[in-house]
Amino acid sequence: MKVDLPAPLGPNTPKNSPELTSTLSGCNAIKSPYFFAISTALTSGGLSPMILRNCSILCIIGFNHNRINHQVDCFSTDMDDPSTSVLAVEKIPVSDDSVNGYIALATINRPNKLNALNTEVMDSLKSFCSWVENNNQIRCVIITGAKPLPAEEGKRPKPNAFVAGADISEFVGMDSQTTKVKFSDNAVEALWSLTKPTIAMVDGFALGGGCEVACSCDIRIASQRSKFGTPEINLGLIPGYGATQRLAKLIGYGKTLEMIMTGEMISAQEAHKIGLVNHVCSEE
Repeated sequence: MKVDLPAPLGPNTPKNSPELTSTLSGCNAIKSPYFFAISTALTSGGLSPMILRNCSILCIIGFNHNRINHQVDCFSTDMDDPSTSVLAVEKIPVSDDSVNGYIALATINRPNKLNALNTEVMDSLKSFCSWVENNNQIRCVIITGAKPLPAEEGKRPKPNAFVAGADISEFVGMDSQTTKVKFSDNAVEALWSLTKPTIAMVDGFALGGGCEVACSCDIRIASQRSKFGTPEINLGLIPGYGATQRLAKLIGYGKTLEMIMTGEMISAQEAHKIGLVNHVCSEE
């Protein structure tokens, strides 16, 4: 089954595209994080949503990107097995009559650690940003976190996470100067400085460094179960990846101080209300 999607002036959302709403009526796709992320990526990257006419409906409903013919690039020490890469990048091919290109879907892949940031992730993210900046075929970037692994028998399943902060286990044995060098904001700054549109696709916890990675993107799309916060204050730390500036630009000085000083998490709905999140969607 093929679906022809219209190419309205502006983002390809149900509001701006009555035909799309009618075509996918009763389908969760128009509310899913994947739909908003991909459709926003197309328009922000200068690609017409009409390119999706060549995709199967299975690629649209739920956006199971594993069904899309893509090329995988890995930014890790294990280049042979993308599943073991801490940052697996999928190049989703998109084209219309006038433009050809790719959406780069980068997945932070440490599900056993709730995708917590460590030095390998940060190094990989910095390398990825350099690759994107110098690749003219990449029109837009989507950053997301790996889904949790299936729960072991008798154990409680782990929650979904975009990035649940920095991996503090790596702090052990480091002095303050070493920690500053190893966990500098160079990678997040590189993401912030990209000249290509960037979208954070958040499904679950975006805490500490995860919240800051999301803030470094141009657009943030979150599922209803997502939560945002800077809880590192409870460990005697302050945000180290630029949240004291970037978060304030998004939600204002007063709300930023409240989040940083209390360490309390806020829901996706509250994040949308205060301007931290652009769209709130149902889960897959």
